[in-house]
Amino acid sequence: MKLLLSVVLTMVMAITSPTLWASTPDKELYSESAAQHQKLDLNSASAEALQTLPGIGEKKAAAIVAYRNSHGGFSSIEQLKDVKGIGDATLENIKSLLTLSQ
Repeated sequence: MKLLLSVVLTMVMAITSPTLWASTPDKELYSESAAQHQKLDLNSASAEALQTLPGIGEKKAAAIVAYRNSHGGFSSIEQLKDVKGIGDATLENIKSLLTLSQ
């Protein structure tokens, strides 16, 4: 009887635990929502910030920053296609999430 009670109490505690309520999908939805409202500045965003864009991982983010540094910045968002690994499809997916300062 004590074992059964112990198991039931453990299950109740696990089910009501606040950490179980904070699931990853909710966090992803929040991140996507935030990304829709705040655009990244292509000429000042860090590699870490660029990695939040869909299809941009560590290597592509580093390539974007390296291109930006060696060319004195981007003059247009479309210039991203000059970065190795960024093609038409990637640009189409992320251009609405970017802005450009001079």
